[in-house]
Formats: sequence, structure tokens, C-alpha cells
Amino acid sequence: MNPTWLLIVMVLAYYGTLITLLTRRGQAAGRKACDKQPYIALCLTAVLGAGFLFYSKFSGGIDWSISLQIFAYLGVPSLVLWQIKNQGERITWLDWVAIAMLWLPFDLHLIGRREHRIKDALDWPLTAISGVLIGLAFWVCLRRIEGTKMVLKFSWKDFAKVFAGLSVLLILLLPLGFASGFLVPRDFWRQELAQSSLPSVIWKHLATWKFLWYLIKIYITIGISEEFMFRGIIQNFLEKTLNRPNLAWFFASILFGLAHLNNGARGLAIWDWNWTYAGFATIAGLAYGQVFRHSRSILYAVLLHALVDSIWHTFFL
Repeated sequence: MNPTWLLIVMVLAYYGTLITLLTRRGQAAGRKACDKQPYIALCLTAVLGAGFLFYSKFSGGIDWSISLQIFAYLGVPSLVLWQIKNQGERITWLDWVAIAMLWLPFDLHLIGRREHRIKDALDWPLTAISGVLIGLAFWVCLRRIEGTKMVLKFSWKDFAKVFAGLSVLLILLLPLGFASGFLVPRDFWRQELAQSSLPSVIWKHLATWKFLWYLIKIYITIGISEEFMFRGIIQNFLEKTLNRPNLAWFFASILFGLAHLNNGARGLAIWDWNWTYAGFATIAGLAYGQVFRHSRSILYAVLLHALVDSIWHTFFL
């Protein structure tokens, strides 16, 4: 099979399923199916694993070591969630175990990647979206947990909240980033500012296909997976447990920041962890959490997340 066509088929299958489960009708159908036959949630896990094998076979060959890692990543948290399938909206310690299992292997890059020219085309995105689909199947469809806001809803007001959040983050993080040395301008700044105005330089790098592609890539991979886990699940769970939305928002943001300690860490010792990165991620998480709280869909928090990451990687090292 032609790898290009295979990519198209896999994208349509995985993201088509995601989009379906982001609609009211799709979630209603998923919940109805799970009511009749709860094993459907486990069947989805098996289908996702089989889909990865199918994709691997026709895009460079199956690496059985990596495939076993993928099956463990998908299967173990699914079995944990299966144990608490009848808990409804009551949050248990096994929910937190499942969250850790779905997030940590992904965040710590514990799952390998195949050495092939198109290895990054879908290996990592399929892993990211599979975790989201499992969460939707077990928490949203089977358990019927409300408050995740995993729905497709368009609102100009929510778009405005995204750009308000982006403005606040730029005002806060740019001075802090320069002062701490966390933000290092890319080489093009000095040369282009000598020839053009600041708005012109910014627009020149924003209005490009490269920036748009990076924005889309972040949105549909790490953006939606991180926001679903930290806002739709963790922040939502904390609100239900603590019954104090502000405290839940703060703690979820702290956890989001701590989850980034390994980014650029120099070693395993606590003093070698990247505390600066974690601090900036916490501040960003506060903004993402606010947009999540005050919008009707988690997808606006995902958009803010994608914009922040895209701007950072476009203009800074």
C-alpha cells in the first residue's frame, strides 16, 4: 500500500472517530452503545492497537518491541478503567492511576519510535490521539462523567477569551522570559529589525504556511491530548472532589507545570530538573485553565495552548 494513502486513511479513521465523539450525537450514540454492551470500550482499545499494527506494517515495518509498548500503553490503563466502569461520576484512586498511565509514558517519551523516513508522520500523533480516544470511551461514554467539555462548539466570545488569554500571557511571560534567559530570540530578529519595523517582522513570520502547519500539528497532537488530560479530566476531577473551582484550577495548573520538569532536565536529581520550564508552564497552565473554565468547549483551551507553543517555537529558541 502506498504510504501516502495509508497516512490519509489512518488520519481519517482516527481523527474521524475523535470528531464524532466530540459531537453531542456522537457521544449520545457512544453512551447508548456502552449501556447496551460495556465491552465496546475495551473493543476500542483493541481496535486502536490493531490499527497501529496495520499502519506499521505498511509504513516501514512492524517493530515488535515498540508495538508491545503501544499495546501496554493502551491496554493497561484501559483494564484499570474497566475495574471502575460502574463508579459513575465518583472519582476513585484508580482514576488517578489511569491518568498517570495515560500521561506519563507519553510525556516522558517512554514509548519508542521506529527508525524510518516516515516514522514521525503518524507514530507519535497516533499514540497521542489514542490516549484521548480511550479517555473519551471510558470516562465520557461509559462512565458519563460531565464537565470535560469535550464537545465541538463555536463561539466568537470564546475565541475572544483565547486572544485575551494570549495577550495576558505575552505581557507576563515575555519580560520574565528575557529576564530569566528562558526566552532566547532567534537569529533573524537582529537582522530583520534593522531593516523593518517590529510589527512587520512579527507578521512576516506569522503569516506563513510554516506557522499554520505548526499550529495545526500542535493543536491535533500535544494540544488536545494535554488539555483533555489536565483540564478536561484533572481540573474537572479536582473540581468534583474539592468542590472549590478556584483551588482546582490552581492545583491543576501546578500539576501541569510539574509535568514539564523533565523538559530539558540535565539529570534525574531534583536539582537537575528544569524548574524554570515548570514555572513558565504553570503560568501558561493558569491561562489555559481559565479559558477552559469560562468557555463552552475545551477546544478553545487547546487553541490557546497551540498558539503559545507555535509562537514560542517560531520566534524563540
